[in-house]
Amino acid sequence: MSKTCPVTVFKVNTPAVITLDKLKQFAFQPIDELKTETKGVGWTSFDDMLDTAWSSSGPEYGEWLCFALRVDTRKIPAAVLKKHLAEAYKDELEKLQVEGKNFISRGRKKELKEQVQLRLLSQIQPAPMVVDLALDTSTGLLYASTVSNPLLETLTDYLKTSFDMEPEELALAGLEARSADLQEAYAVESFLSGIYGHSADVELDGHSFTVAEAGEVTLGQADGRSVTTKNEQDSVMAGLQAGLYFQKLKMTLVRADSGEQWTVTMDRGFRFPALKCPVVI
Repeated sequence: MSKTCPVTVFKVNTPAVITLDKLKQFAFQPIDELKTETKGVGWTSFDDMLDTAWSSSGPEYGEWLCFALRVDTRKIPAAVLKKHLAEAYKDELEKLQVEGKNFISRGRKKELKEQVQLRLLSQIQPAPMVVDLALDTSTGLLYASTVSNPLLETLTDYLKTSFDMEPEELALAGLEARSADLQEAYAVESFLSGIYGHSADVELDGHSFTVAEAGEVTLGQADGRSVTTKNEQDSVMAGLQAGLYFQKLKMTLVRADSGEQWTVTMDRGFRFPALKCPVVI
């Protein structure tokens, strides 16, 4: 609660299929001693990535299920692989030249590369990454602490493997039931520009919130180029008129009765690269 974290939101239609027994069945298994394995994936405790038996605490927190996906990867740095391959090819060529040959065949190069990769992999410790997950069992909303496409792909694949279900990532185009404006073809642009140009009052769970831009905008072009501006409304408006579009928008959400404030950055994919919650004392 004291730091910024990324968030991607999914909808799970059958939250009841995620159980402790299934989490244990598909729990993380270390690959430290499996020297040729490049990736290990599995569920673990929300509180302790080493607790794959949930011995210290279960995943149930009221109506929430909180658990984590651990992904360990063992990868050879490209520069290291290039160096060792060059050395292997040089040694091999010297041996061949003694026999009167001046080149290494394609098949032999492939063999040497595989040998070098296996040797280097055995010397590398896997690097762990953890995606924290919180599932609201009453609504089926699943919050994942990442916006990384490779990690999200691994997450959705492993949810399918473990629970035979496919979560739907929420996007603005899927929220038409909440607002008629979002049914338009320019739903994302309309939503982000609307928040940027005018603050909005939102009612949720009996509380009133004010949503407003927080002075930081990233505009982009179709070719992927982008520019970020801070507290430069005139520059933003000029960029939009020139054909740029919103890629990210930083916003604040303030609860009227308590003054609690959330700071969030939202991108065009309805992912949240940066979310900071109020400090809880």
